[in-house]
Amino acid sequence: HRAVMGIGILKAYWNLGLGQTLISEMIRVAKSDNIEQLELEVIETNDRGIRLYEKMGFVTTSFIPNAIKLKDGRILKEFYMIKDLRDENAK
Repeated sequence: HRAVMGIGILKAYWNLGLGQTLISEMIRVAKSDNIEQLELEVIETNDRGIRLYEKMGFVTTSFIPNAIKLKDGRILKEFYMIKDLRDENAK
């Protein structure tokens, strides 16, 4: 009843609506497979991704402190986000 998803888009292809299109298609496929919940992880500094996921109905449910250590020594949180598809399956 659960599925984990992820996407990555090269910077050259940002601002073309590809992220929203890809997520919409993942949601469509998940619904057709009777998936009830989509899940993803996103690094705290990925503001563009977080805004897109929220726009698509994902909510942050928790985070992992000290999840990612960058080459420059910074340590970042990783947010866990979930989209509940059960209400949408009723449509």
